[in-house]
Amino acid sequence: MRFIKLINALEGNSYESRVRNTLQSLLKSNTDNYIVKLDVIINSNGPSSFDEEYNCVKETIVDIFKKKIPAFSIIYQPLCTNTEFTIQYQIYNKSTDVHYKNLLNHPYVTVKHEGGLEVFSGAISFKEDTLLFSAQRCFDFAEQILMAEDLDFGHIYRQWNYIPKINGSSAYDHKERKNINIFNEISNFFYEETLLINGKPVISNINNKNNTLLLDFNAFEENTDKKLSNFDLSELSPKLNIELIYNGSNECWFKSNSNTESLSLDIEHQTIQILKSISALKDICKADMDIDKQFNYIKVTISKSEDCTRVEELITGLLPNVEIFMVKSESNHSNALVEVEGIISF
Repeated sequence: MRFIKLINALEGNSYESRVRNTLQSLLKSNTDNYIVKLDVIINSNGPSSFDEEYNCVKETIVDIFKKKIPAFSIIYQPLCTNTEFTIQYQIYNKSTDVHYKNLLNHPYVTVKHEGGLEVFSGAISFKEDTLLFSAQRCFDFAEQILMAEDLDFGHIYRQWNYIPKINGSSAYDHKERKNINIFNEISNFFYEETLLINGKPVISNINNKNNTLLLDFNAFEENTDKKLSNFDLSELSPKLNIELIYNGSNECWFKSNSNTESLSLDIEHQTIQILKSISALKDICKADMDIDKQFNYIKVTISKSEDCTRVEELITGLLPNVEIFMVKSESNHSNALVEVEGIISF
């Protein structure tokens, strides 16, 4: 079973020592587990500082994990706390078949369990002259990883796109076009309809304060030799204010649907509507579910710093025993003040 945990920056007399101490503490507390994914979210002071911090974190990860480097993403994103950085990490116990792999110096991880094969890529990043060429290179490389595991884009069920100046525009075909539209045009080219036998993945488009495009994905191939119980989630999205996908290993991944013009521009109302949708999962999935205990993970993205405390209070009211990870980021939907993503294990 997958678990997702958090650890904040520990003390040290330099940035490198704080990163090292934090990663070593993470390793020490997980000697009975495989660490398969790291998301290092850096509360940086600016792009120039982040470049140095990024290189430090990357070099330290490689040095500490040696030949068992997890898939990783290093992200410039303000946190709702004053910590320098937070590491969100995913683990499986040692009974799971885990392989640490590398393609052209890009570490990725495969996990085989009773449900099937899962691939963790970590952030693929390219910084070309234009967003168009950066996106093409990211998707080309993602395709190489998938092909190495005999998979294709139809196997991706969860994807995070960190897009520079997500609400800005760039020159394309002799005219200015929105960056998010340019990115989506390239994405649609790779996600051919004929591949999407399991439906479209749940995708998060996130503003990247650093001027580099990042593409991070999870892919899954279900074990056809094992009959798994499943839930019919096909009609949930129209009824709820969230997008869902069942990844074949008794996990339901969800993300609040921010692309809704009817959203109230009130932070409390938006948060409550999302929580109502989460609560409704129990009845719609017809599962004997203790939603508080079966919540594996929850991450909250806030557009305005002043809303952090109130949103945390509202979510804690429904999920008092779940650790909540909160970040700040500009949304590409002007009416979305809060977005929530997470996993429920059945």
